[in-house]
Amino acid sequence: MSSIAAIDVTEVRPAQVTVDVTTTQGIPGPQGPKGDTGAQGAKGDTGAQGLKGDTGATGAAGAAGPGVASGGASGAVLLKQSAADYDTAWNVNPRPVELLHSAFVPWNVYYQPTSVPSGLYGNPLSKGARSGGQPLNVLLLHPLYSGPTAIAIDQLDAAVTTGGAAGAVLRAGIYLVQNQANPFYLAAPATTWATLLYAGAPLDTTTTGQKTWSIASPITIPAWTWFAVGGVDQVALPTRPIGNYIAGGQSPFGVGGGPTYQGQSIISLGMQNVTGALPTNFVPSSGYGTDAGIGMRRSA
Repeated sequence: MSSIAAIDVTEVRPAQVTVDVTTTQGIPGPQGPKGDTGAQGAKGDTGAQGLKGDTGATGAAGAAGPGVASGGASGAVLLKQSAADYDTAWNVNPRPVELLHSAFVPWNVYYQPTSVPSGLYGNPLSKGARSGGQPLNVLLLHPLYSGPTAIAIDQLDAAVTTGGAAGAVLRAGIYLVQNQANPFYLAAPATTWATLLYAGAPLDTTTTGQKTWSIASPITIPAWTWFAVGGVDQVALPTRPIGNYIAGGQSPFGVGGGPTYQGQSIISLGMQNVTGALPTNFVPSSGYGTDAGIGMRRSA
């Protein structure tokens, strides 16, 4: 049997090696491509309100505006003259019934013969016609309104269907109403209602046909102005077509007539005892349900 020799086993440790490592930064590489835009973040909460700022200094005064037109009578109102801005003027403010009756009415609508030339205008308060019946020596005037523009009157007319007795004449004229604020107000007796603008010469009414007063220098009526036209039969009465009231008709002058017969809407004012030239001052004594049958023509 063989023997086993003894082996001396001794641990051998490797020698320790120390390595000195020094690092050096390399050269930067090229920039990489831009990345994609990220998704939008959620909306943040609203912040708290800031403090109120100080009041600013007062600005300079602006230029004066157009304002209201100067002047204007008591009771007047401001009306537009055109569509242009600030184009206004003071005007007496007629009541609705006054405006209703202030429109010009064609002369031959109420008067005959119908051959009267066009362009003539009669009494806007007259709602009918009658043949004759006018009073003698009573100057009858009916009101008219010029409206938004001035007008010029170059002719007055009347018609005679049956001539009067010898010496019969007719006078006609144009008057300016004095109380523009209220032309239908009649003050106490002996008060002037209108003043004379034009007086036509007396025309013979012993013969029939149209009677015409041609006005060489037309009478100009300003805008927004009340005026009156009328006439008076003197010496003897012819038969003439004249304006007439209608029972139950409306008039801004009201109604005349006693309780024993039907009231008449007043369509003209009368001044009695006018036997000569037309008076400068027209002082009415009463209202009448007829008028003088005088038409006017506007030349402008």
